Amino acid sequence: MKSIADIRVSQRHALMLTEQPAGRRLAVFLLEFIRSPDCFRQDTGILTLLVTREDIAEYLGMTTETLSRPLTELVRLKLVERVSLRELRLCISGLEQFAGEALHP
Repeated sequence: MKSIADIRVSQRHALMLTEQPAGRRLAVFLLEFIRSPDCFRQDTGILTLLVTREDIAEYLGMTTETLSRPLTELVRLKLVERVSLRELRLCISGLEQFAGEALHP
């Protein structure tokens, strides 16, 4: 049986897929991982992606090509810095501001 927290996460994901532009969806996705010490190092601000770009695109309801555009935009806005193929340095406050109401529907 799903917990209330699991149901809320599922509801937020469904709303995000249907109502938010691609850039916001990606920002929210990246912010979801900052609570996980397996993925995110607070001391460096580096997020290690444990899934492929194809998996991320599928989860966010877009193609891999569509995923590249908002990622490039987040890099241009200096909200994300590519450290390596699987590592991104995140500007948490900037991503939270960019994600806006998508974080708190």
